[in-house]
Amino acid sequence: MAVILLFTITSANLFSQGFYVYTKDGQHQDYPSENVDSIVFYECTSLTSITLPNSLDTIGAYAFYNTGLTSITIPKNVKYIGNEAFSESSLNTVVWNAKNVSNFNSYYGAPFEDCSNISTVTFGDSVRVIPGTLFPS
Repeated sequence: MAVILLFTITSANLFSQGFYVYTKDGQHQDYPSENVDSIVFYECTSLTSITLPNSLDTIGAYAFYNTGLTSITIPKNVKYIGNEAFSESSLNTVVWNAKNVSNFNSYYGAPFEDCSNISTVTFGDSVRVIPGTLFPS
């Protein structure tokens, strides 16, 4: 089944039982989901901001691939980030609060692959594990 978006997403907020997105005209649409599924915002270049809830534990593969996001905060409870989840996005700033990403696999592409604009990475106080290939050179 193909999904056709008839509006432009400019920002989104996620919460524990789903997320909602804002369109250019200020309208929003709710989408029930417990995780950020794979390719949900794939190549959504108009998405410039998003708020992820602390309850989030999974970010799927290519979820934010080639988006217009300029900053992202990874919540502390995230345990899995899929291949190239943020690759080729417009990110400048990453705040990493995830305490332990145990299912991290960069064999098929690190989460921040080809994010050449990242200039600031901040690690939260509770971070104990930083995957070695998180930010490939």
